[in-house]
Amino acid sequence: MALFIKELEKEGFSKVQRGMYVRYCTTADNGRTHRRRIANVIEPRSTVCILSITDREFAEIYSHFGNTKAPKKWPKSQD
Repeated sequence: MALFIKELEKEGFSKVQRGMYVRYCTTADNGRTHRRRIANVIEPRSTVCILSITDREFAEIYSHFGNTKAPKKWPKSQD
Protein backbone atom coordinates (compact mmCIF):
# COMPACT_ATOMS: atom_id res chain seq x y z
CA MET A 1 0.00 0.00 0.00
CA ALA A 2 2.91 2.36 0.67
CA LEU A 3 3.89 2.36 -3.02
CA PHE A 4 0.35 3.24 -4.05
CA ILE A 5 0.23 6.15 -1.60
CA LYS A 6 3.58 7.44 -2.87
CA GLU A 7 2.19 7.34 -6.42
CA LEU A 8 -0.91 9.28 -5.32
CA GLU A 9 1.26 11.94 -3.72
CA LYS A 10 3.49 12.04 -6.81
CA GLU A 11 0.36 12.70 -8.89
CA GLY A 12 -0.56 15.67 -6.70
CA PHE A 13 -3.13 14.06 -4.40
CA SER A 14 -3.44 15.30 -0.81
CA LYS A 15 -4.56 13.24 2.17
CA VAL A 16 -7.73 14.58 3.80
CA GLN A 17 -8.29 11.71 6.21
CA ARG A 18 -7.17 8.13 6.71
CA GLY A 19 -7.51 6.38 3.37
CA MET A 20 -9.01 9.38 1.56
CA TYR A 21 -7.08 11.48 -0.93
CA VAL A 22 -8.22 14.37 -3.12
CA ARG A 23 -6.94 16.14 -6.19
CA TYR A 24 -8.42 19.07 -8.06
CA CYS A 25 -8.48 18.59 -11.83
CA THR A 26 -9.17 21.61 -14.01
CA THR A 27 -10.95 19.69 -16.77
CA ALA A 28 -12.82 16.41 -17.22
CA ASP A 29 -10.07 15.28 -19.59
CA ASN A 30 -7.45 15.95 -16.92
CA GLY A 31 -9.53 13.89 -14.48
CA ARG A 32 -9.68 10.97 -16.91
CA THR A 33 -5.91 11.13 -17.29
CA HIS A 34 -5.41 10.80 -13.53
CA ARG A 35 -7.98 7.98 -13.28
CA ARG A 36 -6.02 6.02 -15.91
CA ARG A 37 -2.75 6.62 -14.07
CA ILE A 38 -4.26 5.45 -10.79
CA ALA A 39 -5.71 2.34 -12.46
CA ASN A 40 -2.20 1.42 -13.59
CA VAL A 41 -0.75 1.48 -10.06
CA ILE A 42 -3.51 -0.17 -8.02
CA GLU A 43 -2.03 -3.01 -6.01
CA PRO A 44 -3.46 -6.54 -6.28
CA ARG A 45 -6.43 -7.28 -4.02
CA SER A 46 -7.03 -3.56 -3.43
CA THR A 47 -10.18 -1.54 -3.88
CA VAL A 48 -10.05 2.06 -5.08
CA CYS A 49 -13.14 4.21 -5.53
CA ILE A 50 -12.92 7.44 -7.51
CA LEU A 51 -15.54 10.16 -7.29
CA SER A 52 -15.61 12.98 -9.83
CA ILE A 53 -17.67 16.08 -9.18
CA THR A 54 -18.14 19.34 -11.06
CA ASP A 55 -16.89 22.74 -9.87
CA ARG A 56 -20.47 23.66 -9.03
CA GLU A 57 -20.96 20.53 -6.91
CA PHE A 58 -17.63 21.16 -5.18
CA ALA A 59 -18.73 24.70 -4.33
CA GLU A 60 -21.74 23.23 -2.49
CA ILE A 61 -19.61 21.12 -0.12
CA TYR A 62 -20.20 22.00 3.51
CA SER A 63 -17.34 21.10 5.82
CA HIS A 64 -17.91 21.07 9.55
CA PHE A 65 -14.82 20.66 11.69
CA GLY A 66 -16.42 20.37 15.13
CA ASN A 67 -14.24 21.56 17.98
CA THR A 68 -11.01 22.00 16.04
CA LYS A 69 -9.30 25.33 16.54
CA ALA A 70 -8.79 26.05 12.84
CA PRO A 71 -10.34 24.60 9.69
CA LYS A 72 -8.25 22.14 7.71
CA LYS A 73 -6.78 23.57 4.54
CA TRP A 74 -7.95 22.28 1.19
CA PRO A 75 -5.34 21.40 -1.43
CA LYS A 76 -4.21 24.27 -3.62
CA SER A 77 -5.59 24.46 -7.14
CA GLN A 78 -3.53 22.65 -9.76
CA ASP A 79 -3.95 25.52 -12.25
